[in-house]
Formats: sequence, C-alpha cells, structure tokens
Amino acid sequence: MHAFKGKTIAHKKTNDILSQVSTWEWTKDAMMERLRTGEECQFCHHHILIEYDDISEMKVVTADIVYDNTLSLDLGNLTVHVVPIDNPHSDDGVVLFVEEEKVLFAGDADSGEYYKLDGGYDSDRFYHYVKTVDQFPYETYIHGHVGPFNREETQRFRQTIIDEEL
Repeated sequence: MHAFKGKTIAHKKTNDILSQVSTWEWTKDAMMERLRTGEECQFCHHHILIEYDDISEMKVVTADIVYDNTLSLDLGNLTVHVVPIDNPHSDDGVVLFVEEEKVLFAGDADSGEYYKLDGGYDSDRFYHYVKTVDQFPYETYIHGHVGPFNREETQRFRQTIIDEEL
C-alpha cells in the first residue's frame, strides 16, 4: 500500500496481518526460515521471488484507515458496502458490493487456501461462502483472476471448483 497516494483502508484482521508482516526481514535467508517454519507458504514465497527482482525492496505498511465489521462508502451516486465474509481462501476476506450497479467484487474469496491446504479447499468453508455471498442481489460477479461473470456463469464457475477440487 505504500505505493498508493492518498489514504488506504483495511479491515482490522488484514491490518493486524500487515502489522506483523511489516516487521519481517526481507532477505533470502529470512524468507527461507519463514518457509521452513510454516510462517510463509510455498505459493507466496515463490510468487514474491517472481515479482521482486530485489526482495530487499519489499515494503509492507499498515492502512491509514482501519475498520471492523462492515463499512459502507457513499461515493456520491454509488454506495459500496465492504463486508467481511467467511470464505475458503483466507481468514480476513471481504467482498465489496456496489449497490446501484449490482456488482459484487469477490477477489480471491472463492479461491483455495494456500497456508493450510496448499491451494486446496475446505468444503464447509466453500459452501458457507457460496450460501452467504448469494444472498447479495448481484448481477455481476468479479473474481480476482478471471473475467466478470453473471449469476449463471458464476454458478458454472463454482461447479468447476466442486467438480475439480471438492
């Protein structure tokens, strides 16, 4: 978040994680030790090394604005609801619902869990997430790594997860 101009926002759970990670040393030895102890997962370790030519440039900062529970933002003609949600990907996930546009930004919320399950899925958490998120009156679902879906396409996408992962 240090690269953004202006204020940054994070849920308290996420900010607590950022606070912890901001104390980490960014050297190959320190990263290998975190990987060895399980403090970091192989997936993140690998992708950090791909993303950063010089890992000493890593800079993790906490948010300027921290919220707990839900947050609603009035952007003039748009209302964005930021809602913490139990999900199969992480313990600190949120979804953003743009009320007037009926768009739900899910990010990685319906993706696998890399710290405990090496990218796999906890079926209880997945089905709970689906049941909860489908209570939003969204017409467009924005995933973090694939194109936007309408409701029907979202159901087909989830079915592939069920067929391949659960």
